Amino acid sequence: MKKIYFIIAMLALGLTFGCEIGASNQSISVKNTENSYTFKAEYPKHKTNEVVTYIEGSLEQDDFFSNVEGMKDEDVTLTDSTKFHITAEPGFIKINFTKRDNSATSYDKMVKLCQGIKEALK
Repeated sequence: MKKIYFIIAMLALGLTFGCEIGASNQSISVKNTENSYTFKAEYPKHKTNEVVTYIEGSLEQDDFFSNVEGMKDEDVTLTDSTKFHITAEPGFIKINFTKRDNSATSYDKMVKLCQGIKEALK
């Protein structure tokens, strides 16, 4: 009987720690083509607040995300006419920026924003 309890305890510990092994993995990719700029990041969910805080501060829009979890999936037009699509949820963000719809200044702003997100995730 003691063996069964020991085995169950070991399985529970294995599942608990096994689920946490990949919790710190992150992946960041940037695709810059002639027509578009795409930034994609997958990161530990506990870093979501840092990303949300950085984006809202950088864009100077405290209400950019409608909730604390940083959820958003929509086309965005900023006050300076910068247009992009953002998909964000805890642990994930993707920004699609179409160059033909924006100015060179907007492109530079978007690259700086994405580099800042990357730095916030370090």
